[in-house]
Amino acid sequence: MKHCSKTIFILLFLFTGVLFSKISVNLGIQTGVNMANATVDNESVELENRKGFIMGGIMEIEFNRFFAIQNELMYVQKGAKISPPFSGLFVGTRIYDYITFPILLKAGFGFSKFKMNLNLGPDFGVRLKAGLKTEDGTFYDYSDRTNLIDFALDLGLELSYRIKPGIILFSGLRVSGGVIDVDNDPSNVWLSNGVLLILGTKFTL
Repeated sequence: MKHCSKTIFILLFLFTGVLFSKISVNLGIQTGVNMANATVDNESVELENRKGFIMGGIMEIEFNRFFAIQNELMYVQKGAKISPPFSGLFVGTRIYDYITFPILLKAGFGFSKFKMNLNLGPDFGVRLKAGLKTEDGTFYDYSDRTNLIDFALDLGLELSYRIKPGIILFSGLRVSGGVIDVDNDPSNVWLSNGVLLILGTKFTL
């Protein structure tokens, strides 16, 4: 029994050593567009996409060529274009701007310099700005009726190309689905959604 336990311990030690010996850390920047929209509980409301800007930094921890974790710090513009009777009969754009903190699990495969990753994980957001911008340019601040925190689940696909050792270019398509109602008004439900188109570069430390 002792001999068996010792053997298992040695195997686990060797496996852990091999796993962590292949860890690499990539830092990078990314930018793109968020085709933002929302899920609401009012069937008479017509919503159109708000084309929002996104930008931020990433830290990717690669455990091996197949598995990684990516932490991000992003500025993301969410919201949607709306029409009556939502939002006090004003026609305009609901604006929700956030600092977000996605934490993504990445499963990848590829060959040579090319790689494809499937990304999945939670996305936490802290509100910077909330309001309604009407067609004449007037802005109504909704900070007092909007939750400070947003939470979403992200699912995406990323393609990357290593142009030379230590430098990686990548592009991605990500779907973000809101889980928290960000509107404090009990008569309205607003779940922020979006389709993100992303371009960026990473540098291996």
